[in-house]
Amino acid sequence: MPITAEQIGAAEGVFEKLPLNKKVEAIAALARAERSAAANPYGFPLSSTGIPIVQGMQDDFVLGSHDIVGVTFWIACASMLAGSVFFFSERGTVQKSGRPPSPLRVS
Repeated sequence: MPITAEQIGAAEGVFEKLPLNKKVEAIAALARAERSAAANPYGFPLSSTGIPIVQGMQDDFVLGSHDIVGVTFWIACASMLAGSVFFFSERGTVQKSGRPPSPLRVS
């Protein structure tokens, strides 16, 4: 949808009425958006860290349900951690005859 000259004029009028700190915030947000758009060949908005911004997400650091790689990585890490905890906690319950010989043991 093209932006008309009237819309630009109205936006400039609103900008001129803003206090200085709000003007600085608006210019900083515009600069971030321009840097993101220049570095993004995909056509969807990216956060400053390169994570896709999905409409409805309030914060860039949340793992979204759309993020298949992130969810898969989280599941893999959680299962490896659970496995490690389980095997370390159960290592004392293995009988001596069921343990493999230690390569460091001198007979």
